[in-house]
Amino acid sequence: MMDSLQKYARVIQYDQRNWLIGGTWSAGGRFLKKVNMVKQTREEQFPLDRSYGVWLKEEKQAAWFVFPAGKPPANEKGKRLKVLYPLAWVVLQRMRVGQMPWRGLFRLTDDAWWFIAVDANGAVHPRWDILIPDAEKARFFMEHRSEIASFSNEVVCDTSEKSFSWLFGDELSRSIPRVRPVLANQQQAKKVALLGGLVAVLGGAGLYGTHLWHLHQIKIEQQRQQAIIAARAYALTHGLAMQSAARNAMIARVNAFWRSYPRPWRATVSWDTAIQACASNFGGLTTVSDYGWKLSVLSCDFHGTEMTVHKTWVRTPLATVFHAPSGTIMKSGNEITSAKTVQMPISHERNLQKKSEAEKEWMGLRQQWAGVFAIAASPMQSFIPKIPAFVPVADRKTIHPPVLWEMNPVVIAAHALPITPLWPVLKTQGLLPKSIEARLMPASVLWTVTGIQYAH
Repeated sequence: MMDSLQKYARVIQYDQRNWLIGGTWSAGGRFLKKVNMVKQTREEQFPLDRSYGVWLKEEKQAAWFVFPAGKPPANEKGKRLKVLYPLAWVVLQRMRVGQMPWRGLFRLTDDAWWFIAVDANGAVHPRWDILIPDAEKARFFMEHRSEIASFSNEVVCDTSEKSFSWLFGDELSRSIPRVRPVLANQQQAKKVALLGGLVAVLGGAGLYGTHLWHLHQIKIEQQRQQAIIAARAYALTHGLAMQSAARNAMIARVNAFWRSYPRPWRATVSWDTAIQACASNFGGLTTVSDYGWKLSVLSCDFHGTEMTVHKTWVRTPLATVFHAPSGTIMKSGNEITSAKTVQMPISHERNLQKKSEAEKEWMGLRQQWAGVFAIAASPMQSFIPKIPAFVPVADRKTIHPPVLWEMNPVVIAAHALPITPLWPVLKTQGLLPKSIEARLMPASVLWTVTGIQYAH
């Protein structure tokens, strides 16, 4: 399986320069001073003979580019390349405040993609400077989707022309740091001196011993590299397993949160109870107070198991504000409003219709009761909950809340008292009380009932 801990460097040639991709980077700010590459390469356990290194002064960050055994960076004629530059450094020059954390996917070659990421502090992310072959692309993004999602800003260039245009569209304002072979000077000189001394001392017969010694060193190096790869693979697998377990636990917590989300129909008021409680505040067409004020509008609003009763009184010719119902007197002095809240007994509506069934039923009820009830049913709307606050910001784009239910308001109006025997439409499965209003007309009362139709 391809991963940023098991990757090789590659040379990309552009504008007569040789650019390196596929580096393993230190954390930004780790190396405050120029790095002793030979010493640090040993400590990082990269192969000395195949590693190239660079140190970025501004970012205080180092990187190692490791080439496959026997395949040093060379041009088309096979000549070893001496001047190399890190392409990730170019990306850092393009970053601006507010862009980070950032990720980019570039088509630099005909057979692979370059994936690069910059952390919130403006440094190349240690894992994400990697060349992805076409055959590995789908699997790479599937296996690392949760890690990659934390880089919220994204650039994708699907052709080499777009890629190089984005990377080199602006002139580079700073001198470009060079990537150099780790054994360019010190270590190679020591090896040459050692081998030369052995040849001089041992003579011709000693050459065979030198050859055996060299083979032995190669074998030891191979064993060391295999041990390093195995250790890194174990650490990677263990780390990914922990990340996967943590994410699975978070998703389970999110799903439990949504399952426990309060469903309105599980604690509500029945229509019979709502109508009886609301109508108990109404005394008919001639409802007046002892002081000559006449009831004009009675409305009852339902919120869960609470009912708020609103009354509007109008003044008759003999009434005055000196003797009036309790409430708020309007500026004109001809109207008084009052409100009170009453707790209602709980009722449970456990079964809901499907969305299509509910829409069809209200279509049929409008046809069946045309001329008796004025029925207006709005289109169904999906209720989608918010993402829980405990979900980290970096994971929010990967969480997709489900539709918990469908709902729409239904308004029904008639001149008959809205009791269920006279208003059979109120028996519709999943219809919950929202409000009841009685508006006194000169010779009748107009009742307007609003319910919320819930469905799956």
